[in-house]
Amino acid sequence: MENKVAVIGCATYDQTEVDAAVKRAFDLLGGLESAIRPGMRVALKVNLLRKNKPEDAVTTHPAVVAAVAKQVRALGATPVIGDSPAGPFTLHAVEEIYKISGMVEAAAQSGAELNKDMETVDDFFAEAKKINRLTVCRYLKQADVIIDLAKLKTHGLTAYTGAVKNLFGTVPGTAKVEYHFRLPEVMDFSDMLVDLNEYFKPVFCLIDGVVGMEGEGPSNGEVRQIGCLIASKSTYAADLVGMKLMDLAPERVATAVRAYARGLAPISADELTLVGDDVAQFVMPDFKVPVPKTTKILPRFAPQFVLNGLMRILRPKPRFNKKICVGCGICVRSCPPKALKMVNRRPEVDLDVCIRCFCCQELCPHDAVVIKRSKILQRIG
Repeated sequence: MENKVAVIGCATYDQTEVDAAVKRAFDLLGGLESAIRPGMRVALKVNLLRKNKPEDAVTTHPAVVAAVAKQVRALGATPVIGDSPAGPFTLHAVEEIYKISGMVEAAAQSGAELNKDMETVDDFFAEAKKINRLTVCRYLKQADVIIDLAKLKTHGLTAYTGAVKNLFGTVPGTAKVEYHFRLPEVMDFSDMLVDLNEYFKPVFCLIDGVVGMEGEGPSNGEVRQIGCLIASKSTYAADLVGMKLMDLAPERVATAVRAYARGLAPISADELTLVGDDVAQFVMPDFKVPVPKTTKILPRFAPQFVLNGLMRILRPKPRFNKKICVGCGICVRSCPPKALKMVNRRPEVDLDVCIRCFCCQELCPHDAVVIKRSKILQRIG
């Protein structure tokens, strides 16, 4: 169990400052050279959720990506920047996001490649707890190693998204719909995310927390200055530190609960070995988190069916601001269970069909979707 995490202060995205912070982070973990050799192809799995500019804090910042890519190049390896954003996994769609998110500039500056292989592969993962048969992006299977470059954000479904959740982007866009539909309960879905982490086993992860997102993340929240980078060889350990910065109890985050249940990580950042800068200076007690509060009142070892049952009773609901909505229909086309339909050019939801994946909120380019949460849950918190 790898429990060492580097926390490095980085106040801005000035490239010189980011380069130094990234190098220091990896050096404290033994250096990239501990896992990367000359001639390797190194996949840099970034977070490119949708077409957002770097300053929106939705995607991994290009300065961070460029800094890592330059270190990989210095070791004689080839960095390949890539992701499968939500929506169709097509070259045209991905290239648009590369351009808007700053990945084109990051690649040009660092000498990295941008992945343009849109093919997928099917594989069988015998150790999986939820989905043995996986459909994943081919470029990741063809890489020698993977570095997970995540963004520190809140999330409407999983409360928190960082290194572990970022591996959902290894699944091609349209297949994500199937995964959501097959695993509508947050605990089951999070078990699948842990499966993906165990399948790909990134050699390093780095969470961009220079500027993160609070509130209704991962795409419609508020930008929040945090001022640090988090690095580890363990996605689970890195995320525990990310939760600590949000002052968020890991017992409230399903990915942390499932990783702990499997013996892959502790349940508290206090059990980790922290190196670098004092993490206390980055903790934000007022960080806004859209948390399903139920796990706070349940025993740590509560049976999964108990957690799932309570979530069904108190589950949040999507609401559509028809004053903001322009009727583009992206939410309807992206809904895994087809719970949405257009009525008078505006979306309406069938809550009996809705699985609360909140893809509608994630993908709405106009921030017209809000998540209505139970007052009981708010009081529990």
